[in-house]
Amino acid sequence: MIETGDTECHLLLEERMQLALPADHPLAGEKTVRLLDLRDETWIIGTETSSCRDNAVLACQRAGFEPRIGFESDDYQVHQAVVSAGMAIALLPELLLTGRHPGMVVVDIEPDAPMRRVWALTRPEETRSAATDAMVEVLRGESRRFVKARRRAVPVAS
Repeated sequence: MIETGDTECHLLLEERMQLALPADHPLAGEKTVRLLDLRDETWIIGTETSSCRDNAVLACQRAGFEPRIGFESDDYQVHQAVVSAGMAIALLPELLLTGRHPGMVVVDIEPDAPMRRVWALTRPEETRSAATDAMVEVLRGESRRFVKARRRAVPVAS
């Protein structure tokens, strides 16, 4: 937990960002892909400054290029539909891939995938309700359940 004056930040989950490609993309059968190999691709990213949008842009910049953004949406079902239609590629967090669209594949990024952190922000302990503490515990439990399921999952490439 991190205290920031009038709020406390409770880390719930850390997850890898993964590359979503159309099922017929030339790199769709690879186990891992270097982002630099995707420098000429069209990307779909979020519209608002967020960990997902920022992670995608920064990951591309670290790989040595600016992503060519062709589509923007904050709806990750739209991301999956656009990718599945072969119109763009995307970096998506694992948590948002639990209901994967059948027209796309997901591959790992090498050498280092960007990470996303999911937080719960609350009032300081002395000013928050018992219901808030109970909700944070529910969120922690669901996060642990997701992590356990992820460990049991089959390899990412599909």
